[in-house]
Amino acid sequence: MNNCLPPSHVSRTADEIVNDKLVFDSAGYLYRAMSWLDYFEKQSQFTSLMYACIEARVGIEYLIFEEIVISTGAKLSQAEYEKCLKDSTKLYKILNKITPDYLKLQEFSLIIISFEPRFPKVIQWNMKELLKSWGVISSYLHWSGSRNNTTELKSWRDNTFSSIKNEIEPIWLKITSGKSAMMHPDDMHPEIKGIWCDFENGKVDREGVKIRMNILNSLFSG
Repeated sequence: MNNCLPPSHVSRTADEIVNDKLVFDSAGYLYRAMSWLDYFEKQSQFTSLMYACIEARVGIEYLIFEEIVISTGAKLSQAEYEKCLKDSTKLYKILNKITPDYLKLQEFSLIIISFEPRFPKVIQWNMKELLKSWGVISSYLHWSGSRNNTTELKSWRDNTFSSIKNEIEPIWLKITSGKSAMMHPDDMHPEIKGIWCDFENGKVDREGVKIRMNILNSLFSG
């Protein structure tokens, strides 16, 4: 689903949501979450909000896992993969351990990619924001009080819908706006890797990277 625009999630029936266009990656889970949110708007069945939370929660976990894979240059070891399976709620900590320079590598990749105008738009994820959304969504999958004070009240259902949508929809809009990508040091051209090492170690800043890239471009194009 990341390779093309996804089909519309609007006006799908419950049967279509659970049977049609099933893709089990971050975009696929979030697509079904958005479908359930739309279903709730039209049918006002509270269970559809629970289904939306389940799909979105797994979608966020899968998204963080995908970032782990990308940050390792698709060279995730079996042992590291098993850690991800055992500690799905600690994926952010695993990412920091496996790729401690994730944020810097992400920023550096975006700088380098900016020199290639034909490159597709690359999404930059904020892990803390994703974890915050994961927490808000997860809170609705636990008992929240007696039904006469919660699920039986239209005002409570509407407020819950708004809260859940405010967390899921921005992630959905972002994940469908571009591609997830990152340059792994092992795959960098030696000249680019040299700039990365200096950026990683704080010897050059963002503007310094751009200056050195402009110099490289002039040398290779000259």
